[in-house]
Amino acid sequence: MTYDEYKKELKELEETYQKKKKQLAFKYAMSNNSVKRGDIVTDHIGDVIVDKINVGGHSWQAIECVYEGFELTKQGKPFKNKRRRIVWQSNLKHVKSAGEGNKIVLPRG
Repeated sequence: MTYDEYKKELKELEETYQKKKKQLAFKYAMSNNSVKRGDIVTDHIGDVIVDKINVGGHSWQAIECVYEGFELTKQGKPFKNKRRRIVWQSNLKHVKSAGEGNKIVLPRG
């Protein structure tokens, strides 16, 4: 085996490791997730209607879900400027299931 072959094989191993690590993090975070698309989540800032669920984390805390969607007014309707933001799972204060009468129409665009 040459040094170049060693480097190539090592690079492939590292890429496989990183891919498997991301898959495991996603699996872990989603196994601890109870929020679905269409749910309204509340944190210390306000309400968001979830249309995308990602996985993220910081070096000082565990992997967790990150909910993204349109921010809602106090009346429960999306802002006219289609303002979006994220809510970290660790910041959740309340979750209103999509089955609890949410009749919110998401803005287009």
